[in-house]
Amino acid sequence: MPYPMVAPPTNPYGAQVTFQTEGILPPGAVYLGPNDALELGLRVPSVSATVELTVRLLTPQGDVQPGFYTYTTGPTGGSETTFLIAPVEGYLLSAHISANNLTRGQCWVRMHVRQNLGGSDPTLGHLLIQGYLSSNDHLGFPQSRLENSGAGPGWPHTIAPTPIPAGAVYTVTVPAGVLWTLRSAHCVYAADAVAGARQMLLRARDTTGAVPASFTCNATQAPSTTGYYSWVAGGDTFNSLPFYQSALPTELRLLPGYQLDFNAAFGDVGDQFSQIVLYVDEQVA
Repeated sequence: MPYPMVAPPTNPYGAQVTFQTEGILPPGAVYLGPNDALELGLRVPSVSATVELTVRLLTPQGDVQPGFYTYTTGPTGGSETTFLIAPVEGYLLSAHISANNLTRGQCWVRMHVRQNLGGSDPTLGHLLIQGYLSSNDHLGFPQSRLENSGAGPGWPHTIAPTPIPAGAVYTVTVPAGVLWTLRSAHCVYAADAVAGARQMLLRARDTTGAVPASFTCNATQAPSTTGYYSWVAGGDTFNSLPFYQSALPTELRLLPGYQLDFNAAFGDVGDQFSQIVLYVDEQVA
């Protein structure tokens, strides 16, 4: 029972604020029953990740029990890896998830209350945490906000494919489980001596083979020359031979399975692509 309130002489009507010393309710509203568990889901399409989870529970006996868990997974492609934490009845006071080897956009985290563990109904209860995890971005319950995997910045990095045979069209495919926002692309193209003016283009293809976007250089390349081509998001278009630059949309987003084609119209079988580099902003799809 709370201690009786005493009105001081300076305030005969009593205190405006009172505090309980017994029977205090916990600060959290999430109660885990005997059949509940915490389900942690990790989507790490392109890299390997080691994630650390700390939880604090208030048991019905009034004890605060901490728990520390470490999980390693990835690359997972387009799938999600889930981990279950054994049920402990009580109030969930807090949860904290961290990783020291990740960049934002690489690892997508969700944590639910998982109900009915012994039955066939995989009911998910309270959504506790959802967002990107990185070395600088930790997630916590109850304070972290929920966000969409396509929101905010992703993982900026370069992709440098291996060389290809002469005369071939070069194609780069977006891997499963990720979204790419193309920031820039670069290639070197060596034309052989066969007559014909080459014209370079970069095409985006969807999973059906349709071409929703194509970016053609507005200048041609003569035989027996080497051209240096760049496509830059929001950049200017200019041609100062042997350097060519074309503009890309500021947000050219490519879904899993989409392809980028480097192609030279009127090219010869002896022509050669090299030094192909993409700079992309990658997020979990």
